Amino acid sequence: MYLANLEQVFRKNPFNEDYVSWVLFVRLRSGTKVEKIIQSKHEEIDTVLTAQNVNYSEITTFHGKQGVYKKFNHREGKHPLFFVFNKYPLEYTKKEPFLVIEWGKWNNIESLKNDLMMFVNFFSNKKILKMIANAKNRNIWLDVLKIFKNNGLDLIKIGATIASTLS
Repeated sequence: MYLANLEQVFRKNPFNEDYVSWVLFVRLRSGTKVEKIIQSKHEEIDTVLTAQNVNYSEITTFHGKQGVYKKFNHREGKHPLFFVFNKYPLEYTKKEPFLVIEWGKWNNIESLKNDLMMFVNFFSNKKILKMIANAKNRNIWLDVLKIFKNNGLDLIKIGATIASTLS
């Protein structure tokens, strides 16, 4: 879903149930190949994540992106970012961990497409989805990263970090 700001991210799915987790895409609108590939996969990503009861939203306005950066104590970088949350993003408080993934370090666009869809498809793995939904501390998030790496997706090389919010 394309949204102007963080306040428009849905808390509940169309069946009035809370989502299991939230993936927020914040792009720079720089027109890079990486950004164009991720944006072109929007419908495919959304379809996979929606089937797993995961909210996928893209923040589209400058003001909205600045609000995300401020809320989650993150500076705008050189590459598009995915924020992965285990609860409704506006409910995050100080020191609660979440995953930030920086996309943009690929020389091979086909490799990017494969890694992107591999990451999205990990949400179809009920064990990983449950771990993400129940990740209450940094160590559990690190365990999620280890599972990704052990299954061929090295998000640490991609630029994944476990972050916490300011407010």
